[in-house]
Amino acid sequence: MSKSADIAEKYPGPRTPSPLSQSIRFNFEEKLGKYPHKVEAALRGDLESALSVVYLDVNTDICNHNCTFCDGFHRPLSRAVISTERILELIDEMEELGVLAVVLAGDRGEPLMHPGIARVLDRFARSPIQLGMYTNGSILPPRLVKAVGSMAWIRVSADAGTAQTHRKMHAYTHQRDDFATLQKTLRALTDTVPDVGVSFILDPLNVHEIRQAADILLSAGAHFIEYKPKYLPNYTVDTEFLADHAEIIEKSITVAQQNWGPRVVLNNQISGLLDGQEEPRLERDPRPCLTSALRMVVSSHGCYSCTPYRGESERRFGDVLTQSLRTILRGQRRVELVGRPCTRRCAYDAQNDFLIDLATTGRTLPVSLSSARPQDAFI
Repeated sequence: MSKSADIAEKYPGPRTPSPLSQSIRFNFEEKLGKYPHKVEAALRGDLESALSVVYLDVNTDICNHNCTFCDGFHRPLSRAVISTERILELIDEMEELGVLAVVLAGDRGEPLMHPGIARVLDRFARSPIQLGMYTNGSILPPRLVKAVGSMAWIRVSADAGTAQTHRKMHAYTHQRDDFATLQKTLRALTDTVPDVGVSFILDPLNVHEIRQAADILLSAGAHFIEYKPKYLPNYTVDTEFLADHAEIIEKSITVAQQNWGPRVVLNNQISGLLDGQEEPRLERDPRPCLTSALRMVVSSHGCYSCTPYRGESERRFGDVLTQSLRTILRGQRRVELVGRPCTRRCAYDAQNDFLIDLATTGRTLPVSLSSARPQDAFI
């Protein structure tokens, strides 16, 4: 029996594997062709009409895990929530503005621990806004499974192939078996949520479990697993660790891809490392960030132009606790930040180059005629 067949027998996988491929999930340039009116608004500087995706941190520093890799630990944070009533108002405001999608998350927080999460999910289920969520997968109560099933996608932070390593990576008490709970959560979601993924942050604690995590988590119901670097302060990564472990990372991921095919996904920085780059490149020459007109981060401590700048005071604008979204988008600070040059290479880097090319050449945006997919609205 081949290795792949042996794994398939031991870990049969979800009954409904995701039809999405990596190129569809994360091809942010291709998605723009679905929403030419949003692109046109971004290019003409109409920030109200351009806003497409909101990353909504419903709570700050409220979580049942203390993950060793969480970038929130690089910043001083005060425990806080955006009240349920204010979130419900924000959903109304986002609908009026024509927002396409919302990503529920927490800033060093677990969104499912928000005290009003049931009401929030019920309201989103009745909204045209598409919904995605980042979660650690350990506290999904049965009463919320149906509400969560209306989401377009869910990403579960897993980061391990064994309970022992998961406990070390996520730093919770020995009395709990959250790794087993996470697998139960995946099984509960796989047939109801169109796209369920797990993330695996590469770390000295888990680098030896790359293949095992793919086998266990994909068989438990995840549609894909994404391997990513651990981010350090000031938007950097641990390049020394990645370089020292490049051989084992490459061998392990190669075997995982042989066994599971396109369901094994690599963050672009890890992909570059395995393609022979000396180290992941997170900086580039300054250029305008037109893509930031399409999205914003909303949290209890302010709004930010994009996720790589979350929590950085020089990129903060507005306050949803005291201002409406429309007022914030019209503010001079928001206009200034969209026009400010950026040197960071993020997930939307290629999309930004694409928008700059449209703006400078007058080229026409190719319209996408493909059928609707769960990830389309998250441009």
